[in-house]
Amino acid sequence: MIPEKTLNRLKCCTCGHPVAQSGERLICSGCGAGYDTYPGPQGDVAVMIAADNPFFGGRDLRSVEASGFNSTLIERIGKYIPQPSLDLGRAPVESALRAANPTPTGICLIIGAGSETNFLTLLRALFAEVVVTDVVQGPPVQVICDGADLPFPDNHFDCVVAMAVLEHVLEPEVVVAQMHRVLKPGGMVVADTPFMQQVHMRAYDFTRFTDLGHRWLLRNFTEVDRGVSVGPGSALAWSLMYFVRSFTRGGKSVLIAQALVRLLFFWLKYFDLLLGKRPGGRDAAAGFYFVGTKSDGPGITAQNIIQDFRGLT
Repeated sequence: MIPEKTLNRLKCCTCGHPVAQSGERLICSGCGAGYDTYPGPQGDVAVMIAADNPFFGGRDLRSVEASGFNSTLIERIGKYIPQPSLDLGRAPVESALRAANPTPTGICLIIGAGSETNFLTLLRALFAEVVVTDVVQGPPVQVICDGADLPFPDNHFDCVVAMAVLEHVLEPEVVVAQMHRVLKPGGMVVADTPFMQQVHMRAYDFTRFTDLGHRWLLRNFTEVDRGVSVGPGSALAWSLMYFVRSFTRGGKSVLIAQALVRLLFFWLKYFDLLLGKRPGGRDAAAGFYFVGTKSDGPGITAQNIIQDFRGLT
């Protein structure tokens, strides 16, 4: 069975009415649309994907490979070889969240967190409840859904988090609008999105954002903090890794190429500590983070966004 707390907040992707569990299916009380459930470690997982969803409708979503993520390759490399990048965004994001929520209260929605991470552990410590979603099933996932069609009520969550997600959706503006819709007035948004990073997750990788492009995407939020999450040293390490990788034909040769470059050039990421806060480092960054609050009006306008440029002039 779907846990009652989860079931009570779900709404139909087609008409927006509540759903009820009937055996192994969820049935909309309005239009009668049906949704699957999958067995999970914390109770059944709701599969709130519309049948006409172009990417995920009608598919078996119980494997991470269904989203283009090659878990075997990533895990084999990551366990034994140094990472090619540093996470400069974790500390400022954590600081902003702790300042806004000093005691564990409220509900946080995570979009795209199919695996257990240290950041997920942090969010569980900062909020009374964390709702984990993804487009495929994973150990912490409670609801399988598309970020472009979130099956939750308006003004419901105190925080919405999308880490390394917006590059993997076909229409990021639609996903951000959904994040804005389900967030309570004054609630916080956290987004971390790449800029200078090569294709990952294969076909499910669509777009990149400069610092100002990322700010414009999140223009209906008032800025609390924004900056470089992954700096130019890491961007160079990624470029070298993919340069060598491009000579391969896939399979084990990719694994060998990536492992070799990571062993030889992982040290480049430490330049991020020096360059991450410099204007030139912002121009060459691999990714950006943004923390903001839901506002009634635009957080930034076309008239003043150019003046908000923080790179080299």
